[in-house]
Amino acid sequence: MRMRSNGDIQFNMTNAFSYTGAANTVISKDGIITTNGNVTSLANINAAGGTLTGAVTSDSNITTTANVSGNYILGNGSQLTGLTSGGITNAQAQAYIQSNGLAMTSNIDTTASINFTADSSDDTLIKVEADTPSSGTTILDITSARSGDGGPQAFYRKATGSIASPGALGTRDYVYREKFYGHDGTDYLETFGMFVYQDNSSITGGSVSANVVPLAMEFYTEQDGDVNHGFNQSIMRMTPSRTIEFNDTGTRTFGQGYGNANITMDGTINSESDIKAANAMFADKIYSFTPGGTFNMNAVRVTDFKANDPLGIDSVANSALSGGVY
Repeated sequence: MRMRSNGDIQFNMTNAFSYTGAANTVISKDGIITTNGNVTSLANINAAGGTLTGAVTSDSNITTTANVSGNYILGNGSQLTGLTSGGITNAQAQAYIQSNGLAMTSNIDTTASINFTADSSDDTLIKVEADTPSSGTTILDITSARSGDGGPQAFYRKATGSIASPGALGTRDYVYREKFYGHDGTDYLETFGMFVYQDNSSITGGSVSANVVPLAMEFYTEQDGDVNHGFNQSIMRMTPSRTIEFNDTGTRTFGQGYGNANITMDGTINSESDIKAANAMFADKIYSFTPGGTFNMNAVRVTDFKANDPLGIDSVANSALSGGVY
């Protein structure tokens, strides 16, 4: 041991006769202890407002009112009063994630379900953003195997009220909706979409009642892709009456409710405009429902022709007409 004039107390110098020789342990005049070996204590080590660096070994408690930081905290946690032997609890994990979020750099693998329970303040549950590779980004990849007819399926449910107390589906409420956006150089714009909704149309649908929920599927677009043109416009609607409607004004039967053309369940084709065929058109009967209507025919062969009113024929060229015209 050497007591220096600068106030240092040195222990176990490598050379007792050298004033510059290094010591294994030094206690400086300001109380700092510097050692080349471990500090071992059978009682507490207190560092009020200070920092412990290097390895700390103790047979007693290490108590701190601040954080304990390190690359690794070894052990199974069986002697940690704040942790269970199996790790942190669900409540502890949930509290941390809610406060700090969760960032993952590897896969999340589970052999059980992943369930989300959200309230009305959560408008997005799963959000994916990716700089897509040339092969595209696969958002959902499902593989299923079964010796039977069952396979992957999706369920979409909608009610009024709440999850705890659901009520009957409302008029024109949609059960499912998809929106498709493209970027115009300034922002993403939705110009195409589809939904399944409650069809309350008096023509093709009806009201919700016990054991009856009329639903329709509709594809729609912004006319010519212009978001400033007005309301979304229907392209095709498949209704609960099994009518397929085309190009209705508006969507969800806010327009005519039957489109400018439709195909009914029995196969009848109705159109607000001409029906044209680039090749032959075959029919047992052709009906005109317009009083005084006129049919223009060129190279047409008919076996029977009926009209609700006397019919004027504008032109018939290279035609063979058989059957009565009445």
